[in-house]
Formats: sequence, C-alpha cells, structure tokens
Amino acid sequence: MRTYTIEQYREMAARFNKMDFKKKIETIMANKDLLVLACDIGWWGVMVLDTDMHEALEAEDISFDIKNEWDHNEMEVLLNLLGLRVTGF
Repeated sequence: MRTYTIEQYREMAARFNKMDFKKKIETIMANKDLLVLACDIGWWGVMVLDTDMHEALEAEDISFDIKNEWDHNEMEVLLNLLGLRVTGF
C-alpha cells in the first residue's frame, strides 16, 4: 500500500471534493489501494483504507465527500457493475 502524509491526504481530499460524481468514481477505481466507498443504509461516503490515517483525518474534520445521487439499490447495482468494493460502517 502506498503511504502518504496527512498533509498529502488533506490536499487529495480538497481536490477530490471539487470533482463531479463521475470523476470521483473514476478516482476511487484508480486508487482502490487508498480509498473505498462506504455505506450505512442510505448514507454513502468514502473511507481511507489506512484506518489510522482515516481516524486522523476525521479528527481534523477532513473527508472525501461523495453525494449519493441514487437510492441504495441503484448505488449497489452501479458499484457491482463497476467492480467497486463497498464497506459498511
């Protein structure tokens, strides 16, 4: 797994949060070793796979935001088609 500093993740999150939905999905797909989609019923988010880094980012209120534009079942179908892994909270 690639490793980055918290400052690098902060910059990545800032860039990610400015992207449109399609680009965010493409970015997650290209960085499966760093990011994963997470869901809790109707809520969708993006988690950093490095749990220590994810917690450090949360402590600083830094997140990789993604807006759920479809209902839960539609998102599940989309992610299965794209071959993306989803983790639950």
